[in-house]
Amino acid sequence: MPRLKSNGYYNVSWKVLDSRQIGGLPQRRQRLWIIGVRKDVGKFKWPKPLRGWRDIKLSNFLGRKNLDYEFPTSRSGKKRLVAGIETLVQDGHSLDDTWVIDTGASEQFSGHPAHELCPCLTRTRGGCPSFWITSHKRFLNLREKAIVMGWDPSTLMPESLSSCELGQALGNAWPLTVSARLVGQLKRLFKWN
Repeated sequence: MPRLKSNGYYNVSWKVLDSRQIGGLPQRRQRLWIIGVRKDVGKFKWPKPLRGWRDIKLSNFLGRKNLDYEFPTSRSGKKRLVAGIETLVQDGHSLDDTWVIDTGASEQFSGHPAHELCPCLTRTRGGCPSFWITSHKRFLNLREKAIVMGWDPSTLMPESLSSCELGQALGNAWPLTVSARLVGQLKRLFKWN
């Protein structure tokens, strides 16, 4: 980075962007973005947070509730689910509200459910049932994982990949709506139509 900045040819800037603020997604996903633009072109302007980003709720993106409750099968997953539920109950929260308990997290983080937000979807979390939704009594499904990453679920090709592989690919992806906003800023800078 210092070499790029000091060579005199590029304006280089970086910023940590959150997919909820910039991409309008119900996910807590902060990533470092680095943009370099030739100095003769200008300086890159980072997109501002979306209006109303604090009102973005996971419950608005979820499918139907599960009539048959779905629970973790592993002993550690069950233990983390119980710890998350106990934390919510002790703090006076309703399990009918949309809380997400990460049953795949280390014990250090499993007792910290997220309200109306999906924790960061990673390759590991995307490939297996991990995010349990209190209001729906089930795990986040593949369609919902695509949505929290900004992808249109109808564009997924499940016939070419297993659900696990597709979930892992989504967890490895970057949020599409964040990328679209950055490309929009670059288009304005370069005066592309």
